[in-house]
Amino acid sequence: MITLIAESKTMTACDRPVSPDGLRLHAPVGEESAGEIMAHIAEMSAMELASVAKFSGAMAVKAIKLAYEFPDKSRGERAVEAFTGVVFRAFDYASLDEAEKRRADSDVRLISSLYGWLRPDDII
Repeated sequence: MITLIAESKTMTACDRPVSPDGLRLHAPVGEESAGEIMAHIAEMSAMELASVAKFSGAMAVKAIKLAYEFPDKSRGERAVEAFTGVVFRAFDYASLDEAEKRRADSDVRLISSLYGWLRPDDII
């Protein structure tokens, strides 16, 4: 049985070093599409993005900064540890033993507005 969890509005900085092999083994299926979305956002002005996305100018500036940084894959975080909302805090992946983590990696999927379908160990 697969358990789906929606992404949360809060995240860590996703700033851990990532090796090329780690990224190759744990790249999200939707990485290419996510890159296209972020490239499009990086081309927009903050005012344009705020208008289209219906959020504040400050949030638009932050999103554009993230879009510019998106191609840098030298830093990241496992998806299940990147999101910090209430469901992820309650799930507490870090507290699982190795067998439980393997089972979660096999049976849990995260739904992301940027990447689509994520495995818990996908690096974002």
